[in-house]
Amino acid sequence: MKKIFFYFLITVFSLSLSAQLPDIGSLSDQQKRTYLKNLSASDRELILRELQGSASSNQPINDVQVVLPPSTNVAELAETNDERSSYARERQECVAKYQKYSEDNAENPAPEIAQNNREKYIDDCLKSAKSNSVRARENLKPFGYDLFAGSPTTFAPATEIPIPQNYVLGPGDTLKVFTYGNESDSRDYVVDRDGVINLNKIGPVVVAGMTFSEVKQAIDDRFSTQMIGVKTSVTMGELRSVRVFILGEANRSGSYTVSSLSTITNALFVSGGIKEIGSLRNIQLKRNGKTVSTLDLYDLLLKGDTSSDARLQPGDVIFIPTVGDLVSVAGNVKRPAIYEIKREHHLDDFIDLAGGALPNANLDDVKITRIKDNKFREILNVDYSTKIGQQVKVQAGDIIQVNEVLAEINNSVVLEGHVKRPG
Repeated sequence: MKKIFFYFLITVFSLSLSAQLPDIGSLSDQQKRTYLKNLSASDRELILRELQGSASSNQPINDVQVVLPPSTNVAELAETNDERSSYARERQECVAKYQKYSEDNAENPAPEIAQNNREKYIDDCLKSAKSNSVRARENLKPFGYDLFAGSPTTFAPATEIPIPQNYVLGPGDTLKVFTYGNESDSRDYVVDRDGVINLNKIGPVVVAGMTFSEVKQAIDDRFSTQMIGVKTSVTMGELRSVRVFILGEANRSGSYTVSSLSTITNALFVSGGIKEIGSLRNIQLKRNGKTVSTLDLYDLLLKGDTSSDARLQPGDVIFIPTVGDLVSVAGNVKRPAIYEIKREHHLDDFIDLAGGALPNANLDDVKITRIKDNKFREILNVDYSTKIGQQVKVQAGDIIQVNEVLAEINNSVVLEGHVKRPG
């Protein structure tokens, strides 16, 4: 009789408790998020496991009928299926870390591994992991595009500089020719539209398409053969302007008139820079229908290498294709951002692109979130402290998350009470 009465009380108590709890399937999406966020870490783990079990059986999570226990603790909960799975995996990892840490310090337990601090330890672990790599990417910006922020006139080519010997002359350039010896003279000659200058007492000389050093030698040879005892000194006067085309994913595509000393980067600044859908690593300089040079702005930004920044000629076309494959690097690196792939294939290539890991980075557990078969996401845990981990192949669309080391201090003793320096 007592057993029957006892079971009756339990049944009544359970019914009264479930009557106070909403059914998640009957709530709106906003109500679900509001209610689910008010869960303790342990309750949240149970719910996530049940949601994952239902999701794995191809049942929509929004339709899962789950009765949730009430709680007054507030904890962050991921709002998408991918984030729920990521959170559940990382919580299991944090629980495993707590158990291992407890076993390693069983003989001399520290305060943070006491049973009543278990949830705090796990919550700190989750905060350190910054579990949501999907959100991490949303907070990242594409690398390099802020180079074009500001006034483009700051980057106009200087005209009061020595003319390089490989400068190619064209119509509109001015040559200053000084003669001395048997005859002294100083004259300016403008290259006409046929590419010719008419030297005094010498006659026409074709200079268009020749480099500055070649023109100096040609003029000196003509004077030495036709006017014995006369020597020359040739310098450049005013420089011509050239018209080039900037096409593709530039902020302001079109035709531009720039100085003949301008390079690809000077023209890019004149056009207002590159859109975020444009490539920074495959900027093409086309001349007479052929690609004569390719500029990788990462070489300029990361190495200061301007060897590919070619000088422009009339009629050149600067073409900016759409951006290539992208990889995100987030977390405890010096320069978290979204990077475009060109020559990089391994994990250490992208950590180097991001400036390297910070001193507080946990290199034993670098996470790579990857889209698998265009259907779902998977997470790879990589030990970056090993050579094998550093050579892990990275694919387009990957999100690399470098987590922070846990906040606890190993091998420590807490001293409190009547001492001069407790701690």
